[in-house]
Amino acid sequence: MNELVTEFIAESETALDECLKILEEIEGNFEQVKRLEDVGQIIDRVMGGAKNMALLEESHGLLSWIGDAAELCKIVAYRGSQIRSHADLFNLVSAFLIDTVEVLQEQLRLLPSFQKEATVEISRAFLDRLSWVKEVFSPEFRSSVKVSDNPSLGGGKTVNQDEIDELLKRLTGS
Repeated sequence: MNELVTEFIAESETALDECLKILEEIEGNFEQVKRLEDVGQIIDRVMGGAKNMALLEESHGLLSWIGDAAELCKIVAYRGSQIRSHADLFNLVSAFLIDTVEVLQEQLRLLPSFQKEATVEISRAFLDRLSWVKEVFSPEFRSSVKVSDNPSLGGGKTVNQDEIDELLKRLTGS
């Protein structure tokens, strides 16, 4: 395995540990809902790194899968940070994010021995959770950091359902 992938794994493990720490701190504490945005920002680094590594390591299914799963996790975290009056939904989103971060950690551990052309094996329960999450948020929830209301200044991108469906299709291999 090349040095870039090794460095990506180390940085991603640190980032995912940081995400888990935040998620465990805020779990069950609806007053901390805005901290989900911090989780989204951290996961964004993992997503970007995985997608860039996947481009460099052609035909590497696991790197692509990690990038796609991190992207979905980022979207859920940003959308979850906008929950205003549904503590139960916040708890479900937090639990989903904890599960997803743990799955990402497991996949990172497999990366050094993963064969480029192999397929990614994911549990049915996790795939069911992915399907559930696509139904949770309406499209007006933004899927990125909102810096300004002006889109040219980072006004919070929204992701349409087709984009989420495409991500899910890539993650599930269907």
